[in-house]
Amino acid sequence: MIWSPLAGGRLFNADTEQAHRVRWVMGEIGARLGVSTTTLALAWLLRLPSRPLPVIGSRRLEAADEAMAATRLHLSREDWTRLWAASTGHDVP
Repeated sequence: MIWSPLAGGRLFNADTEQAHRVRWVMGEIGARLGVSTTTLALAWLLRLPSRPLPVIGSRRLEAADEAMAATRLHLSREDWTRLWAASTGHDVP
């Protein structure tokens, strides 16, 4: 289980080079797929090989909607790898 899968919002508001890279790639992929960055981030986590279960907060009904949308989103291997590379700062071998 992944508690606080969106790092308490740091993914969306951190001012680091890594966060900027990830947000840029997420914005591009999310726009193409027509999904929010939250849905995209959760879909990315769901495709991890360990098959984790993200635990979302319950303050907003929209958070549940975005989480459910993530379970229906088919994230290609190419898009998943692009997000991984954006996070690490280098290509995946």
